[in-house]
Amino acid sequence: YEKVLPLTAMQRDLYLATVMDPSTIQNSLGYAVEIHSKLDKELWKQELQRFVDSQSILRTEIIDANLPYTDVAYQCVLKHKEVEIEEIDLTTHAPTEDELEELIENHIYRRYDPNDKYYVHNALIKLAEDHYITILATHHMLLDGVGFAQQLLTVTKNYELVLNKQNPELSEDIFADFIEYDLRETDKAEVVERWKERLKDVEPLNIKHSSSKQGSSKQISSKNHHNKQSSRIAKSIQLSDEHFTDIKKYCRKQKITPAHYFKTLYGLMINLYCNAENDFKISEFTAGRPKGHQNGTGCYYQVLPYIFRQEQLDPKKPISGLFSYAREYQKEIRNDQQLSIFKQRQLSPDGNVGFMYNYIHFYPRLEFLGKEEFIQQLIPDAEGQVQLAVKVVDDVLNIYLDYQSTLFGEDKFLERLESLSTQILKGTERLADLKYITAEEETE
Repeated sequence: YEKVLPLTAMQRDLYLATVMDPSTIQNSLGYAVEIHSKLDKELWKQELQRFVDSQSILRTEIIDANLPYTDVAYQCVLKHKEVEIEEIDLTTHAPTEDELEELIENHIYRRYDPNDKYYVHNALIKLAEDHYITILATHHMLLDGVGFAQQLLTVTKNYELVLNKQNPELSEDIFADFIEYDLRETDKAEVVERWKERLKDVEPLNIKHSSSKQGSSKQISSKNHHNKQSSRIAKSIQLSDEHFTDIKKYCRKQKITPAHYFKTLYGLMINLYCNAENDFKISEFTAGRPKGHQNGTGCYYQVLPYIFRQEQLDPKKPISGLFSYAREYQKEIRNDQQLSIFKQRQLSPDGNVGFMYNYIHFYPRLEFLGKEEFIQQLIPDAEGQVQLAVKVVDDVLNIYLDYQSTLFGEDKFLERLESLSTQILKGTERLADLKYITAEEETE
């Protein structure tokens, strides 16, 4: 090995989750990109190899220590790792859209056996001489979403540079510096104590069978199907350009971000569905990147509690108060970002279901070989969780809801969330005046 490094707190938590349940696909992550051009496969592999050579995290094996007085595992960086690409030629069989989607999902939503040690998978699907799909899939403990974007942009840019007989650009390998930072800063006693104080009144959330809280003229229900086999449910809606433009204008007026906006709406919906009586929390994905690591390649992301206070959810209170709270909360926890998931579970366990929130806005427009290509980043599977992900790519906003059928049974959650947004943008100011059903439901 070139070097042996400890795991970060997040990597350790993700590794232990895989050891405890090797069948899980919760920590699988990846992207698929269609390329509508002829591709020099040897040059493509060469540039994938160049990036792997430059980034130690992509040459890393995770080795179980299995010794007393050591950490559970270590990341051992190989001096060299040859890139392998699984090539799939479908030029003689034109797959349907559903078949292609299933093929991509099967490559990305992978089960990682801890005994395999190496967790990076490349695939290249050939649909025609000038039509390919490239896939990169890894375990989440190696890369986060920003790392995936960095890999994709670097490989495609260097491919074009070399094709045009120009010198490729080399990427700086800085993740090892972050590991030192993480070991030094995570779960400091004073940080843990401040989170303990924040979380002391937080109750675990449990899905109730029905809710008729304020603001809804009809009863809303969410069914748990405990006697049925669990299946993954993934839903999505795309907001109109006009709606998203109005949201951005509203956010500027409130001095918040769209991430604050949708997080607040999500909390309002959860408060209703779970009949929460006390403070409650959701788990929010954050970038977790310290200064100097904005373009680093590795697993930087954090998951932190976002707490909804019942005093802010009082029906008589204005909606603007929730948005102000979201803005101030972000400032309050600015110096308390390094809290491990393990410690969070000690301080505040989940109920029969957890709620996660992810605002994704770092995937840029990809122009490759003179054409704009679509990046399909799959949302990580949310086993045991209800996950709301808001993704903005090229100023187009999509909202995704992902959950297991045995945890949550709600067909119109996203439509009701969109309806809440419409009401707020039209001037509804008091929480009590919000209706938690769509206009269509109200006329039924």
